[in-house]
Amino acid sequence: PTKSIFGKFILNFGQFIFPKSVLVSKGIISQNTKGGKRGIRVYAPWDKPENKQGIKTQAWQINYFVEIRENLPVDVKLVKSILSI
Repeated sequence: PTKSIFGKFILNFGQFIFPKSVLVSKGIISQNTKGGKRGIRVYAPWDKPENKQGIKTQAWQINYFVEIRENLPVDVKLVKSILSI
């Protein structure tokens, strides 16, 4: 199971694809008796977080971001890797 979040900024567009196991390990979604977070921030590659937590969050999230560009193919190898296909 995965969760997807889209990001768009002017000419940039892409999608985060987070495996459920990653979201559990980051404490974002609940597992058993441990509760998850009520909301999260996502930082696309073109975002410039200004605090340490944002920079740290972007560092792990970037591995789950798939860039989508007009007239260019999507990185299918990356998508398959994220989805463990």
